[in-house]
Amino acid sequence: MSEGLDLLQELPSHPDPTEDELAKYDYSDWKGLFSEWHKTVGLLAVHWSFVVQESPALKRVSKFHFIILTALLSRIGRLMMANLRMASEDRHFEAISIIDRSLHETAVKLAWLCKSKDPGRFDRYLADGLRNDFEFRKHILAAAQVRGHQTAIEARMLASIERSIRTSGISEGRIAEIKRIPTLETLMREVGFKDLGYVVVQRMGSHAVHGTWTGLLGSTIDVENSTPRLRSEFNSPHPNQLMFGSVMVLEAISAFCNFVSRREHRIEIEAIIEGYRAKLLHHNLTMAAGDLKPSDPPETFSSGH
Repeated sequence: MSEGLDLLQELPSHPDPTEDELAKYDYSDWKGLFSEWHKTVGLLAVHWSFVVQESPALKRVSKFHFIILTALLSRIGRLMMANLRMASEDRHFEAISIIDRSLHETAVKLAWLCKSKDPGRFDRYLADGLRNDFEFRKHILAAAQVRGHQTAIEARMLASIERSIRTSGISEGRIAEIKRIPTLETLMREVGFKDLGYVVVQRMGSHAVHGTWTGLLGSTIDVENSTPRLRSEFNSPHPNQLMFGSVMVLEAISAFCNFVSRREHRIEIEAIIEGYRAKLLHHNLTMAAGDLKPSDPPETFSSGH
């Protein structure tokens, strides 16, 4: 290991069942395996979030930008641990789906901040949240003006908004002028995800968030003999939920490491991350092997009800 890469000595080991063991896996085994992967990748995110900026393996990066990136990594780790807690009960499919939306978007934004060539990307990221604070502040002040005084809770909220603005280092006037951050679809495309990834992450993931009809059919309603009925039991998480989040977070960790590492260390660091990525994708392809075989000729479906 190269000098300065002692920070890599405590990385978690990844799940490594034998091919014979994988061949015998049932649905429950796959859930267990990808739960282990979710934990492993979550620990990787936590590990990198606590990397000391003065490490000789890291290049000079703005301290403020560095804290933003490591805070996003820390958020990722916490969300993944929350997923694991719920998955350990073999239920909460819907709640995990909702957390996944936050997890995926955080991973994409982290990757974009690390890979984009836009010199103003960090300001765009900061301004994106602060604009919502401005809108909230406007309503608080309007209500206080009508009432003739501020309440204690309003004073605390206004102080919190002021702190957010002050610590961003951007003036209010300039925030209004900063170009808006791209849509999630554009962000994903810019960091290298295909359009199908956006459909899976945002469009399909929105069913659990918004309680759509498709979401209800997938989680809360059973259909028997064309008759819907309410499902009483909780839904078990699907292995793909735990797998896909792990893949996206590995990509974000890779982008972070490439952004903060010195050039002479990047190849070695990326090789380590690639070891995790290759094994994770191999396990996923092995699980999905049956689903990727040609299916029987499909039935003819009409577009009507």
